[in-house]
Amino acid sequence: MFNWFDNKISVKLPVQPYNELFEKMSDNQMASMKNKLINLRDILNIASNASYTTTACSELRKVFGVDFPEA
Repeated sequence: MFNWFDNKISVKLPVQPYNELFEKMSDNQMASMKNKLINLRDILNIASNASYTTTACSELRKVFGVDFPEA
């Protein structure tokens, strides 16, 4: 996914009209999205390596919020 990022995210709609999905995003919005995706990747790595389900869920709640199950 990070290969999509150069300075701009470029993802085309896979069906007609094949338009660019992120064309209206500003540079600041793109940078923010990239940082959020990097944070998600890091949290997912921590959660996947956690020894206990409760630890993994606690990490995932940091990203997905309190509606994510605790265990």
